[in-house]
Amino acid sequence: MESSEEAITLARQMEASRMDSSLYKAVIRGRTQKLEQERQLDSQTTPNKNTILHVAAEFGKTQCVDVILKACLSLLKQVNLKGETALHVAAREGHIDVVKALVAGAKALHEELEIGTGAVRDLLGVTNNKKSTALHEAVRNRHLEVVKYLLEEDSEFPYVGNDAGETPLYMAAERGYAKLVHAILEACTSPAHDGPKGRTALHAAVSCKDKGMIEDILRKKPFLVKEADEHGWTPLHWAAYFDSSLIIIQLLQHDESVAYLKDKEGMTALHVAATRGSTCSLKKLMAKCPDCIEMVDEKGQNVLHVAVEKGQKNVVNYILENPLLGSLINEEDKSRNTPLHLLAESQNYNPKLISHPKVDKKAVNTAHLTALEIIHTSTLIKMGITERFHATQYHR
Repeated sequence: MESSEEAITLARQMEASRMDSSLYKAVIRGRTQKLEQERQLDSQTTPNKNTILHVAAEFGKTQCVDVILKACLSLLKQVNLKGETALHVAAREGHIDVVKALVAGAKALHEELEIGTGAVRDLLGVTNNKKSTALHEAVRNRHLEVVKYLLEEDSEFPYVGNDAGETPLYMAAERGYAKLVHAILEACTSPAHDGPKGRTALHAAVSCKDKGMIEDILRKKPFLVKEADEHGWTPLHWAAYFDSSLIIIQLLQHDESVAYLKDKEGMTALHVAATRGSTCSLKKLMAKCPDCIEMVDEKGQNVLHVAVEKGQKNVVNYILENPLLGSLINEEDKSRNTPLHLLAESQNYNPKLISHPKVDKKAVNTAHLTALEIIHTSTLIKMGITERFHATQYHR
């Protein structure tokens, strides 16, 4: 008997809630009379646990919102199954008048309960199941007017990252929403700039190749030019990776020292440009910081080493044709490999490097091999494998 009753109780608990259809229709049509007649507005929810206030917010029915809040102010902070308040919904949909009405409701709640100065901040700070605030939702959906209003209400609110690690500023920058980036930087005292994987809003702006957005961020947060992501890449590394020569110039004009910063593998932005085959970026970096050509990575390799290893002939040839870069040609890495050794190991063919008058073809690495001996060793190994294969086939 008890188990049967328990089953019935469980079934009732699992049964989806539903809102009175006439009430739902009245709200989406903006008819307030039905709302004024309803005595238990707080008990009405949809299957996703949206309250009547959520519904009014979604459809932008400001007059309905006013009536609902007057009757049941506690609905302000009630959340649906996604953890969203009505403010989340209104911000996502871009209904600025509804957003204002909800914030006004929070202020009324503050006066009613005498809870100090935190009623509006509490509402702004509610996060949904993805740890996003109403501001996150307004930014994600590019609602500039809503963003500006929310920031005006509390310019010092410490907006942190959502479960994806995105702060509102980073989110705006990553999506290329330059006007939103400007609005956040102008309105906030000290807006959080973090993004996922150690990235910052400046990394995101560089990936968008937006000079104006970059300038806005650097003006408010100049230190971000040196901030590195989890791989040790600064925004300049990113600019080199994307071959954004104009952005490279912009960042170097702001702070030349970033050209000498290394990532976790010891690579500078110049190394990145070389691995990408970006001669234009290479030229811009060297024009502003000519001695950065001397930088080597954790393997002791210069830009010619990495360009040879990655098979970037255009970069290799550019370096070989530049008389100011002759010192790189025979430079050794930690294994005493010259760029010619690496060319032999890669089995690529570059006649300009092989025949360059400065190349030392007799240089030996730590294995006491010249570049020619590396080629011969590799050839013999291949021949041995082939011979063994043929011998096996023959004896079968």
